[in-house]
Amino acid sequence: MTDVFISYSRRDKAFVRALCHALQAHGHHLWVDWEGIRSSLPWREEIASGIRQATRLVYIVSPDAIASEYCNWEIDQALEHHKKLIPVVCREVRSCDLRPEIGKLQVISFCGEDDFVTALDKLEGAISADLDYDRMFAKLTQRAQEWVNRDRVDGWLRGADLEEAETWLTNSTGKTPAPTPLQHEYILASRQERQQELERWQILYETSGKRRITAEQNEINAFCKSSEAYFALDRPLDALVEALQAGSRLQQADWPTQNLSLKTQVITVLLQALYWVRERNRLEGHIGTIRGIALSPDGQLIATAGRDKTVRLWRRNGGCIGTLTGHQDMVRSINFSPDGSRLVSASWDGTVRLWSVTGALLNVLEGHSDEVNQAKFHPDGNSIASTGRDGKVLLWDKNGCFLRELANFGAWLQCLDWSPDGSMLAAAGDNNQVQIWASDGTLMQVFEKHNHRINTLCFDATGNYLATGDANGLIKLWQADGTWLRDFVGHTDVLRGLLFNQDSQVLVSVANDQTARIWDFDGQLRLTLTGHNSPVFGLGGDPDIQTLLTGGGDGVVRIWEWQSPKVVRCTINNTASTRSLAFTADDQTIVVIGPQNQVQFWNRNGQWLREFPTHELRINRFAISPNSGYLATTNDGNDGGASEISLWTKDGKKIKTWPAHDHWIRALTFSSDGQFVVSSSYDQTTKLWTLQGELWQTLMVNSVCNTASSSPDGALVATGSRDGTVQIWRDGQLIQTLTGHADDVLDVAFSPDGQLLLSASDDRTARIWALDGPLVSTLRGHTNGIYSIAVNPAGTLIATGSRDGTFKLWTMEGELLTTQKADSDQVTAVAFSPDGEILATLGSSGHLLLWQLEQFDETLLQRLVDQGLAWCHDYLQTNIHGQQHNLLGESTHSLGSTPY
Repeated sequence: MTDVFISYSRRDKAFVRALCHALQAHGHHLWVDWEGIRSSLPWREEIASGIRQATRLVYIVSPDAIASEYCNWEIDQALEHHKKLIPVVCREVRSCDLRPEIGKLQVISFCGEDDFVTALDKLEGAISADLDYDRMFAKLTQRAQEWVNRDRVDGWLRGADLEEAETWLTNSTGKTPAPTPLQHEYILASRQERQQELERWQILYETSGKRRITAEQNEINAFCKSSEAYFALDRPLDALVEALQAGSRLQQADWPTQNLSLKTQVITVLLQALYWVRERNRLEGHIGTIRGIALSPDGQLIATAGRDKTVRLWRRNGGCIGTLTGHQDMVRSINFSPDGSRLVSASWDGTVRLWSVTGALLNVLEGHSDEVNQAKFHPDGNSIASTGRDGKVLLWDKNGCFLRELANFGAWLQCLDWSPDGSMLAAAGDNNQVQIWASDGTLMQVFEKHNHRINTLCFDATGNYLATGDANGLIKLWQADGTWLRDFVGHTDVLRGLLFNQDSQVLVSVANDQTARIWDFDGQLRLTLTGHNSPVFGLGGDPDIQTLLTGGGDGVVRIWEWQSPKVVRCTINNTASTRSLAFTADDQTIVVIGPQNQVQFWNRNGQWLREFPTHELRINRFAISPNSGYLATTNDGNDGGASEISLWTKDGKKIKTWPAHDHWIRALTFSSDGQFVVSSSYDQTTKLWTLQGELWQTLMVNSVCNTASSSPDGALVATGSRDGTVQIWRDGQLIQTLTGHADDVLDVAFSPDGQLLLSASDDRTARIWALDGPLVSTLRGHTNGIYSIAVNPAGTLIATGSRDGTFKLWTMEGELLTTQKADSDQVTAVAFSPDGEILATLGSSGHLLLWQLEQFDETLLQRLVDQGLAWCHDYLQTNIHGQQHNLLGESTHSLGSTPY
């Protein structure tokens, strides 16, 4: 911006040149017509622009200037734009000849008493006086005019310019020229626009923040839905990884308290996956089917054999450390030597190969005339047996030198196994027989109960038992002397592998039906492992088979730990409509009704302990006294006939039976002090009986009575009825009726402190009531009727079990904490252990499940994420698909194959 505009008459040009030279030498910025007017432009517009840009106009006063039309026009422009005028007299004039606007100003004379230098000093002082103010005045004048020219919709002052203008305006009092109305308007409008802009930015920030939060919540919700979908497909490991994605993102979010329902959803999918996940890792690298798996004796190496003609070696954590090549056809089996230093592989190329665990080929064993299906080291490690399509069993020494032909089966042999002491070798194949040979080649036994080709067999750890599996999916258990014991029925396709644990109490099988199954020695199915999407051929594991390895046609080896510490399954096989479930007072035993009306006792680890038969016709209900000294059962007559109650000792000795109701009994419990048995019936009564079978009280309920419960102090009895009411009784008298349910009340329970009463109904809700009647909360969320309700001993958690196959956990205020699928059909009963650490659920499909409960506190999400990361750490670290999730951060790295 120009400081000074020089207005002069051409006759005074010599003086003006000298003056301009002196001012420029002192650093002043001047506009003078011989410098300021650009060629080819209208000179009047250029002069007007120069005046507008200057802060001062120095008017060179002389007679010619006074008479000059142009000088007067320039003064008019300066006055119009509120420029400071500084008159400088270069030739004497009369005061009366000066324009009034000039005459009232102090003039600086260069033709009077002062010499040029003195007059110049005075002029510089006048120019410099309030220069910053005048510069801002000029700047604001120009900016304001530009704003007006833009229809007042653009060109506002912003930032430092606005702050400087506002300060200038504040300090303008008494200044000349005074701020113009337009400048006032412009500065105020700029401030208002700035405020509106800030508000717009705030709205934009808040909107973008909300959109960010919404996007993050949608992403977390998507991971939850993905986890649920994988879980529905029986892929809990994938469900866990998706749940961890959701949990990790929720941990990083800055808004969790704004969406508690989403946090509940994340906790639910994490718990669901952790409860049911059994798969820990996947080994992927083979091309095509995996036919053989072996775990080294020290448990640190895994060997796999495949259709791709290779053997691969893996670390226990899943990192591939080598690929053994040389076979010319599918490798059918793989086996470690007892000392773990060697491997033997059998192939359809007709050879057996001997390898060191470092990958070196030690020998090629050639002797079979056709495909070789299996080769296995003798338990002492000094010899190897092999068999195959030529029907021969050949023996080799530990270095691969041929010893002799042990047996000629006469049919295609599929499998063989040594007894643990090495004294016997079993082989089986296409003629449906199992043959047992002594180590000297003597045929000892022939088993002939299979009707289909036998594909797999194995001895147990004692050598007293042999399991065989055939092409029809049937497993048979034999004594080593050939005595058939039992069949294991469940697989629906060809058996491919069998494995006993070291105490012979558990048998594992794999088959073409894409499953691995775990059986008790007595033939009861304990668990089915799903996940492979094609036939399962390979099976391996450690001696106690806590860790299992399966390999299938999908080219994947899956590593399982099938005994979950978080949920234990007990198969009671009672699919009748039983709703009785209880823990004993010592906290260690769970009691249920078995399929033949026997009372069964199970421990917290899911092991069956004992049972006693009741020989009753129909038992649907039982109850345990508070001190677990007595057990009461119902015996319902046929077709809704009269019912009885029997009292037993805890050891199964019947004490007394007495007639109880004219119809079936719907509920049975003990009073809190253990002095009475309380029964509720279709006959619309609830009765209290002494332990001697004497009727103490009869409560005339107003409808079919479904349930009853005694308060902790024993003073009250609550009943729930078909008409949807809950009634409270004291000393046999009705004192309160609670209404609100729209269907049968199926269960009632008191809180441990006796202050609240809970009810569960077929209307899909549960309700929490204060004892004086007010409804505290309604629990909604089940999609079918609620059979059972229970409160934990601490009085902090509520559990509900429903016909929809789930149980839900709630706070005592009614806030939903989690929902878990507990049965394929209905959850008929729920019960907390006395220490509150376990929730037992009973399902109509015949399963008792024992759930390890978490503490529902502020650290739960972190603990679940930590548990999940610990469970699938190896998968996330070593599997190529697991690494892509990047859940381990910088610790995730590829452990690729290292060719030998």
